[in-house]
Amino acid sequence: MKEFIEALTHRIRSPVLGYYSVAAVALNWKPIFYLLAANEGVLERIAYVDANTTYWSVIIYPLAASLLLSLLYPWLQFVVLWLIRKPTRLRNTLYAENEHEHLAKKLEFEQLRGAIIAEREQQLIEKKKRDQEVEDIDNEELKQDLKAELHQLRNEEYGDKTISLVEAASLALKKVGIKADKTVTTGGSTGVRIWLTDHAPNEQLKLLHDELVSFHGKPVALDVRDFKSDEPIYSASRPSYLKKNK
Repeated sequence: MKEFIEALTHRIRSPVLGYYSVAAVALNWKPIFYLLAANEGVLERIAYVDANTTYWSVIIYPLAASLLLSLLYPWLQFVVLWLIRKPTRLRNTLYAENEHEHLAKKLEFEQLRGAIIAEREQQLIEKKKRDQEVEDIDNEELKQDLKAELHQLRNEEYGDKTISLVEAASLALKKVGIKADKTVTTGGSTGVRIWLTDHAPNEQLKLLHDELVSFHGKPVALDVRDFKSDEPIYSASRPSYLKKNK
């Protein structure tokens, strides 16, 4: 029974049968309409249909039309595909180029951010090594004198060069190529809030935060918002490795 139903379903879905049905209705639409909509009796309607249809209009012509359409349809599909092959190829190429540019830009930001982090980590490692070398000195008086001199030297090297958060944000924005409409400090001058008009990817905003901390020389929190809607776009807390060395 299942095989019979499947075979029947397959035949019903046959394109030849579909074309035949369309052609038969197109050629005999008046008798069909009269049969379904007329107010006459059943016998009168059957008589009308019988008088206005022929063997040719019901079977031969629809069958010929269905066979012809079945043969022509694949060729029509081929012609359409042949005509659109060039714009389809150009569209696919454009999509591929856009995806390639997006991935390349993302990789560029990730590599640049990685280089900045690696450089900062190396600086911290070198600093810790020097501090450890000082701790290894047996002479306590010499050790304390050297610590004081190092502390003074580091203050002279970095302390006087600390710039304001707004200035650091301006330099960081310029370096990563982001335009801001407004910049203010937050959290008692421990963070920066920036409003942007144009959208920027998260990779670029992460790089902005790294550059901001680098220019300011102190831990900084970053809050980026949309200028029109004031909706948050990106936020980053103060780097933990800088908090410890503050």
